[in-house]
Amino acid sequence: MVPPRPRRSSTTSLPPKPRSISEVKRAELERRRNSWWFEPDATTITELDPDGLPVGMAADDTRYFRAVPGLPMRQVIFGLWVVVAALSFYGARDLQSAVVHDEGLSQRAWLLSLVNGLTSASELLGPAKLRDLIDAGLAPIKQKAPALEDGGASVVEAGQAEPDPGAAPLPANVGTGTERNRILIVGASSIQFYMGAELERRLEQYQSTVTHRFGKLGTGLARPDTFDWLTHLPKLLENFKPTVVIAQFGGNDGQPLEVEGGKVLAFGTDEWKTEYARRVRKVIDLASAAKAKTIMLGMQITRLPKHSAKLKVVNEVTQKTAEAAGAIYVDTWELAADEEGNSRATIVYGGKSGQMYLGDGVHYGRLGATFVAEKLSWRLERLLPLVPKDRALARAMVMDVESVVLADTSHYLAFVPQPGDNPAERFPVLYLLHGADGAWTDFSDRAHATLQAFAGANRIIVVTPDGTPNGWYLDSSKVPGASVETYFMKELIPDVDARLPTAKRRSVIGLSMGGNGAIVLGLKYPGIFEAVSSMSGAVDLSKADKRPALIARLGPYAENKAAWEEHSAIHMVRARRQQAMALPLYLTVGSEDVWAPPNRALHAVLDELQVPHEFKESPGGHAWSHWLEVLPGHLDWQAKRLKSR
Repeated sequence: MVPPRPRRSSTTSLPPKPRSISEVKRAELERRRNSWWFEPDATTITELDPDGLPVGMAADDTRYFRAVPGLPMRQVIFGLWVVVAALSFYGARDLQSAVVHDEGLSQRAWLLSLVNGLTSASELLGPAKLRDLIDAGLAPIKQKAPALEDGGASVVEAGQAEPDPGAAPLPANVGTGTERNRILIVGASSIQFYMGAELERRLEQYQSTVTHRFGKLGTGLARPDTFDWLTHLPKLLENFKPTVVIAQFGGNDGQPLEVEGGKVLAFGTDEWKTEYARRVRKVIDLASAAKAKTIMLGMQITRLPKHSAKLKVVNEVTQKTAEAAGAIYVDTWELAADEEGNSRATIVYGGKSGQMYLGDGVHYGRLGATFVAEKLSWRLERLLPLVPKDRALARAMVMDVESVVLADTSHYLAFVPQPGDNPAERFPVLYLLHGADGAWTDFSDRAHATLQAFAGANRIIVVTPDGTPNGWYLDSSKVPGASVETYFMKELIPDVDARLPTAKRRSVIGLSMGGNGAIVLGLKYPGIFEAVSSMSGAVDLSKADKRPALIARLGPYAENKAAWEEHSAIHMVRARRQQAMALPLYLTVGSEDVWAPPNRALHAVLDELQVPHEFKESPGGHAWSHWLEVLPGHLDWQAKRLKSR
């Protein structure tokens, strides 16, 4: 029952009309807007529970709101500032890494300077060391547990989980223990972030491979007081038990070294090089003692010329030390360089375009890291028994040949299709001959994935032999051991047929020096090759009569014209027209190539002699950018002929 409304006296003044809730809040907001912070006696307006209002009272009556004392805003702001400052110093490295490795934030120079300064202050004042102590204590708790499989056996496949950058080494017995490759990847920030993550992701695509990656921002071999790799590495080796250690140090090592007794060695001096070599050697010795092969990765070119100059010194010492210690040194300098040898600004890869580096000009961006990691994985396939999980891809195998005629050990790379349903299957062989100043690794360095997919899909073995940098695929009586033609025909081909499952059918593609060599060998040895194709072939050696390597092997052109013509494709097709009639020929050249006129002349001679052939000229110069465009066409053309019977 509602009580009767009290009667008001006519002489009593009426109270002010109650304000609504919205009016009260607007007034409070206006008061706050006009003040920089709360006054010491500031209050906060708090609503009462509407269900608890007295019966008959309106819900918008301001009498049923109470004032609650608030904290003085000066104290609140000061307290928040202290907390933020403390957290910033404590997590300075995390802030630095977040900015440096964010492709957007890293482009802002002022922000990079701010976080770099904050990190330096943290190192100087002590919070960074406190963070290290706390991380070390929490490491066992932070460590991710491996997945369980097969009744509890501990198995962690490569790339399944992103390792905690500050985590302790993995527990013992990670993996089944029977993997062909147990790969430990260690190093500084490049290993901790994009580069290391992309390399690990690539390695997960191989059979019987497990990995563990441990990177530490801002570290190296120069500052053990910051992080002592020579102390931590034995723990990683003991727990993970790798068969291979991939290590990259140097990005932070272009600085003085402090040695026992407090002596400081200036960067780049002989004393510095000796001490740095000792530290690199210690890394290799620790891995060797753990029965692991060591692969030392060199540092890449950067956008900072002074920094790059220091990295060249570090790389030189690392390479010499690694090779002397029986380890493997893998040069990565040119992976981020353009055809002129300068650092790339941008990269086009996988249908995307982006920055090669982050804003600091040193670390790879995500797209740049993906590009470099793929190329690096190609090199690792030549060093380790890495077999793709995708059985449609061929396996890359490095083969050695003890050559009698070259009086040296020669090498070749073979892309061999993985076994199919028929264990007795035999495969035709396609040889790829590199150009002058090149090597047997050239095609792999630039087109590994293309050749791997082609070999697997077409069930063709692809072989890239060593023609020596300036061998010109000919025999010379003037230079001892310069008998590349005999090596190729009498030693290499028999070795391939003896050691690989070949079908005794073969063809050849040559590039530049190799293009001329392919045509000449095809004409001189009829019936050996099903087909021959040339990319930008140096088909008229008289146009190269100033090359020292050719003069040394054939003698001066004016005095030895017959010898030069005997090894020139354009002259050989006239001398061996019948052989040319029976040999399918395919020629391509770039319209801006220095060898375009000789190739056009060869095309005209073939037309004149009515020799069947195909000739294509397209935009491009004497460069890999052009050869990579035309290579797929050569591969398809060769596959049709090798598989035609």
